[in-house]
Amino acid sequence: MNYRIEKRDAFSIAGASIVVSCENGENFRRIPQFWQESGPNGTIDRVLGFNPGAPLIGACTDFKMVPDSASDKEGGTLLRYMIAVEAPSGTIAEPYEHNGAEYVEREVPASTWAVFTAVGPLPESIQSVTLRIYSEWFPSTGYEHAGGPELEIYLNDGSSGGDVISEVWVPIKMSE
Repeated sequence: MNYRIEKRDAFSIAGASIVVSCENGENFRRIPQFWQESGPNGTIDRVLGFNPGAPLIGACTDFKMVPDSASDKEGGTLLRYMIAVEAPSGTIAEPYEHNGAEYVEREVPASTWAVFTAVGPLPESIQSVTLRIYSEWFPSTGYEHAGGPELEIYLNDGSSGGDVISEVWVPIKMSE
């Protein structure tokens, strides 16, 4: 897989968010639906207004393990998915709701990142790269997930007739 390692200082992101489950691939269905709803209802324009000219970011944050209701074992993971932009801290002073999404701000901690390029139609290109990161890349390298947000940086939207070009950023550390 084609990737690079990049270090980045902490920064803030602000945007619209939903909470989704990762159980049975729900995140792979609900997140693309959130993007499809967010263009026509004005959410994307509202988010871009936080930092005009900045690329859109898809961010998986606030990972939380939830218990299985039928046992004491872990049932699955919930996460907050954001359609966001990098923005100054304090852009969203208090969370608020609009068009079915909660607008929030999150601090992305300083991290070392593995950055993978995804090219092609959405959501297939992002989902394919993400699945390969976990099924192929992590098992074959000396790295493990460092915790913290995972990011999708959208470098273009494909509107000029070409493929969508995006990057998947995963926080990493050396395996112990």
